[in-house]
Amino acid sequence: MRDVESIVGLKVISMVEGKQLGSVSSVVCDLSAGRMVGVIIGDPPQMGVTVADITTLGTHALMVPDAGAVKPLGELPALVERRAVGQAPMDVITSDGRILGSLTRVYINPDTRQVTRFEISGGMWRDMTEGVLVLPHIEGIVHGQDVVIVPADAEALTTGGIREHLEKMGARVKSGYHQVAERTEELVQAAREERQASAKKVANNWTGGESKNDTDPNQNNWGGRKDQV
Repeated sequence: MRDVESIVGLKVISMVEGKQLGSVSSVVCDLSAGRMVGVIIGDPPQMGVTVADITTLGTHALMVPDAGAVKPLGELPALVERRAVGQAPMDVITSDGRILGSLTRVYINPDTRQVTRFEISGGMWRDMTEGVLVLPHIEGIVHGQDVVIVPADAEALTTGGIREHLEKMGARVKSGYHQVAERTEELVQAAREERQASAKKVANNWTGGESKNDTDPNQNNWGGRKDQV
């Protein structure tokens, strides 16, 4: 996955001319179709490149076949119809009228240029405590000029936030406690078995000594023979 914001600032290079044609200023995605539409280049008057004319989305550059791939935005209505990601806050609303927050990040598969997921911010406080909402691309999303509408039954995940970290920390502490308890029980059991073995050995030695004295009538209590007194 790749955050489309990482594409902003890339140099746009023509592969035929070997010429820099500008830099990416914003990325346009269509959440309804679940795909990247293209990029906008430079400051006004801006130009654009559709996703079909993007040869490679590299780490440091966006490669296009030739200079003809870069066109005025007036010739690229698909890039103008939708607000670029990060250009201005866009509310995300459920089909039953609940505001989930504002669209912040969009992630794509850099090979297929398909949207894999997007993030919704509920504001600094909610993001910090509860975490941001994450939605995969699903059927039924309406990506308009002003808002994004998602199905009411869409299931969002929450990532980040103090609550998630505390839950993970609690799980780790609980796991660590169980591990310590199990190890302690193992050590106690080993010590118990060692004491039992030692006690058994002492008992066997003591019983063996008594049996030897009983079978030798000439042996006195001090280990000497009676006929030597």
